[in-house]
Amino acid sequence: MEVARRPEFLLSGASTAFHETKRSRFEAFAEPFRSPQDFDALYERLRDPKATHSAWAWRIGEQSRCCDDGELSGTAGRSILVAIDGALLDQVLVV
Repeated sequence: MEVARRPEFLLSGASTAFHETKRSRFEAFAEPFRSPQDFDALYERLRDPKATHSAWAWRIGEQSRCCDDGELSGTAGRSILVAIDGALLDQVLVV
């Protein structure tokens, strides 16, 4: 029996989103991401050095990683990864 693979979508370019609530501002930056070896350079370019936290997550096929960057453990980075998977995205980094 063949196992069905989930459909996957790739970003055609960079994307951003912003949200403000109470006294917090949330910014999300998503970019195509093809290799874990590219992570350090891309993360440094996307993160805001003035931000309190720069949580991130990425997925490339079956590989994925996430980091809360000082937020409560398991909240920010994991939530980003869940959103990536919910949108069926692949080969993407979100900071």
